Amino acid sequence: MTAYATAQTAVEAMRKGAYDYLIKPFEMVEMKLKVKHHRAKRGDGKSLSNGRESRSS
Repeated sequence: MTAYATAQTAVEAMRKGAYDYLIKPFEMVEMKLKVKHHRAKRGDGKSLSNGRESRSS
């Protein structure tokens, strides 16, 4: 997520392993859809919580 969107920062974020790139301001619906999409893409039942991976129950 960034408030200073440039092609350079987007490319750098993706190279460093970002799943996606959100530009502020954004709608919460947009973020929820991206999270849902990437969780489905992972397909392993894991979710991120406080920066650490954990099994969702």
